[in-house]
Amino acid sequence: NPGFIMDIVPIVCSLPCWEIKKIHVRRMVDFSPYGPDEMSHIGAGLSASEFREGVRNQTIGHIGLLESSAMVAHCLGLQINELKQTKEPMITQKGRISPFATIPQGRVCGFKQEVMGFQDKNEKLRFTLMGIVSPDRDEDGVELGDYARIDGTPSVDITIKEEISQKGGLGTAGVAVNMIPRVLEARPGFSTMNTLLLPHIWTGRTQPAPIEKITRS
Repeated sequence: NPGFIMDIVPIVCSLPCWEIKKIHVRRMVDFSPYGPDEMSHIGAGLSASEFREGVRNQTIGHIGLLESSAMVAHCLGLQINELKQTKEPMITQKGRISPFATIPQGRVCGFKQEVMGFQDKNEKLRFTLMGIVSPDRDEDGVELGDYARIDGTPSVDITIKEEISQKGGLGTAGVAVNMIPRVLEARPGFSTMNTLLLPHIWTGRTQPAPIEKITRS
């Protein structure tokens, strides 16, 4: 399951660092474009107690956040000996409407899922994923976007705006397709984003078009 914000971005952002003390990665995503399957996946329209029952049954929430956290911790050299995951419902006070769901007041309109990584009870890593149906900035208290913060020497703070937080499915499909050449070039065996060659858009060309003219000032 190749990713971008919660694996390759924090790994690449660590390149200029001499040391890393702590990392925090956040995704705030608009789930409005998604259909019934994803609405069920995040518990949209459920009561808070029904949501928590789904968490206990492992039918609600994002799959892979623990694994991504562990991979990033490994790549960044964080000596983590405990990972803890939580999932909490977001309850709408006004009601929400999307193309695929109408959520009444007092029901689940999204979720907040977090993974915390500890080294002897000291938090060294926190991955936060929030998926919201028809986000309301005033009510939800969050702004859509993707964020990666490394506390270290030097520290690195990255904010990514625009459409990948509103059109996550489109971005996911793009990553899956663009990784095809990297997977084909990989050695046989198990690969993760950090073991593959530097990914980028797949143009379909085997070689880049030559630059025909260079003007030097």
